[in-house]
Amino acid sequence: RMNWLLTATRASGSAWTYCAIKWNWKNSGQTIHPGKSGDLREPGQTRLRPPLWHSRYVHLKVLKKNIAKIIDLHIKDKNIETFIDFGCGDMPYESLIKPHVKNYIGVDIEGNEKASYFIDPASNKIKAMADNSADLVWSIQVLEHVNDPQRYLQECLRILKPGKKLILSTHGHWLYHPDPVDNWRWTSTGLIKEIEKAGFKVNSTWGMMGLLPMSVQLFQDACLIHLPLVKYWKAPFCFVMQRIIGLFEAFTNLSRTTREYVNKDASIFFVIAEK
Repeated sequence: RMNWLLTATRASGSAWTYCAIKWNWKNSGQTIHPGKSGDLREPGQTRLRPPLWHSRYVHLKVLKKNIAKIIDLHIKDKNIETFIDFGCGDMPYESLIKPHVKNYIGVDIEGNEKASYFIDPASNKIKAMADNSADLVWSIQVLEHVNDPQRYLQECLRILKPGKKLILSTHGHWLYHPDPVDNWRWTSTGLIKEIEKAGFKVNSTWGMMGLLPMSVQLFQDACLIHLPLVKYWKAPFCFVMQRIIGLFEAFTNLSRTTREYVNKDASIFFVIAEK
C-alpha cells in the first residue's frame, strides 16, 4: 500500500512535493540528463548569477528582478519576525531576504541540513509548528510540483497569522521538469481560483515572460532535448538564444498593452495573497 510522503526538492526555486511513493525520498527523484535538460536544477548561486551561456539566463535574471521587487514592496521595513521558506531546498534567495526579517526559517523534509523544521509524513503538516505562527509564507516555484495543491495551500493557511501574506509563484507555460514530479500548470484565472479555494484572499497577481520570449525559450529547450551531439554546441547555442529571448522580453515591456497581456498568459505567475 502506497503511503503519502512529503518530498521536498529543488526545481526552479523552492520545491516542496507531496507525492504518493513507497520508496525512500532520496531514491525517488527522476534524474534529468544534464546535456538534454537545459540546466533544470540550478544551485542557489547560479540562480542569482547565471553565466551568459546558461539556458535559463533571461528567466533567472527576470525572476530575480521580480523577487527584488517583492522584497522592496512586501518584506523590507515590514517588521517581519517569522519568515517561512516553505520548501526551502538550498534557499537560493536567502541572502536577499534575510537582512530584512528577524527569523528566516526553512521548511523541508528530513535530510535537508538547511531546514529548521520538517514535514511529518503521517499528517502532511510541519512538525512542531503551531497554527498562526508565521508572519509571511514564501513559496517560489513550488506549487507545480505538489501532488495535492489544496493540501499544500491549506497548510500555508494554517501556519499564517491572520491578516498575513502568502507570496507564491508557479508556472503558467513551461517545459516539463520533474524533480521528482511535475504535476501542474495554471492559467492566470485558474491559479487565483485555486488559491481562493484554500481560503486566501488574493490581493494581486502578475505574470513574468509572456508568449513571445517564452515561445523562443521553449524552442531552445526543444532543440536541447531532441537534436544530437548537444554537448558540442549547447553553450554557444544557448548564448545566442538567450540574447534573442532577452530582446523579445524587452520588446514585450515596451507598451502597456503587451505588458498587461503578460499578466494573463505567462511562463510564471506571481500571487500576493492574505489570510
